[in-house]
Amino acid sequence: MSFIETLERYENENKLNRNEGTTGVKNLCRLVRALGYKDNLYCGQFEGASYGDLICFLEDNSGVIEAIKEWISENGSPEWEEMLGGLTNEERQAAADVLGYEVEDERIYEALEEWGNMDLTQLREEHAKNCAVFEAQGGRGVELADEIDDMRICIAVFECRETSQA
Repeated sequence: MSFIETLERYENENKLNRNEGTTGVKNLCRLVRALGYKDNLYCGQFEGASYGDLICFLEDNSGVIEAIKEWISENGSPEWEEMLGGLTNEERQAAADVLGYEVEDERIYEALEEWGNMDLTQLREEHAKNCAVFEAQGGRGVELADEIDDMRICIAVFECRETSQA
């Protein structure tokens, strides 16, 4: 009998065939425990295994980690891309430098959504106009000040992207 046949028999006999959701994760933990990977601290213990068993297996088998990363890269989604930060550290720093404080990614994304449809030249011109209006109002107008800051964020990010592409 081949290892694959032995594995399939074991999964069938122990009802470990389901791979979806919590049951799938627990079944994988049970399988790696049967392979000899046991977390002596029983981290995340449940009937027949623990989540720590899976961690022990991963620690000893870097190829599995590589396979998971490959699967992630092949099955990525826009949500995952955003979660990983479509922004570079340089772009974040450019936004922080222009405002003088760290800026949350969400704020940068909002600024890019609002003003990112303009090219850099148009954005600079619009920024200059808004700054002139703000000064003419004696530095009053919270909404306008926020708009100017958002433009400054966009300009900084755009300049950073231009620099990195050069």
